[in-house]
Amino acid sequence: MSLIRPSGREPSSVYWMRRGAVLVVLITIVTILVWFLTGRGGGEQVAEVAPTETPTVVDGIGADGAVETLPAGPQECADSNIVVRARAVKKNYVFGDSPEMTLVIKNRGTAPCIRDVGPKANEIEIQSGGYHVWSSDDCSAGKKSKTVTMQPGETYAATLTWNGRRSQKGCPDPKGARAKPGAYQVIGRNGDVVSEERRFSISPRQAPQEEAAEDAAPE
Repeated sequence: MSLIRPSGREPSSVYWMRRGAVLVVLITIVTILVWFLTGRGGGEQVAEVAPTETPTVVDGIGADGAVETLPAGPQECADSNIVVRARAVKKNYVFGDSPEMTLVIKNRGTAPCIRDVGPKANEIEIQSGGYHVWSSDDCSAGKKSKTVTMQPGETYAATLTWNGRRSQKGCPDPKGARAKPGAYQVIGRNGDVVSEERRFSISPRQAPQEEAAEDAAPE
């Protein structure tokens, strides 16, 4: 029987159909074998990912020499987060007293911050009717700093004493004339943050003639 021209009892078309079916089966088997060997038989190819290692940080430098960013500690307090208040310990003093003043510094921010609350950063000023009467910096400006970490809402208070006498910047008259009875205002400062003024008064009293002679009213 010729492969090209089949002969037999049945028509040649039948033989051609049988050969076509066999060919299709063979192609299908070969395709399955190829897929099995390259796909399933060869196994799925999985990309290898190197394990992630956490570099060791020593003084801000990683093991690979790269500079690492370490968590930052408290920063300097912004002036916008600082509130300053000043007041006289008593609302009224008697002529000849040495009034005490309190300066309060508060961190109104939401994070801890560092602030200089020492004499170098602080000042208490006494005024009367808008005129300068006395300042803690006029004759003895503080030179010491005191840096503290202030928590949110934390306050720091300092008390200063006014000798009841007038002074000027640079302290041209260390003794100064005694301030006369009347109404006064106290203003506090920490760095560049200034408080609102608070009022207090000095009442007169019977004084010897020589003491009364050195009374002085604010200019």
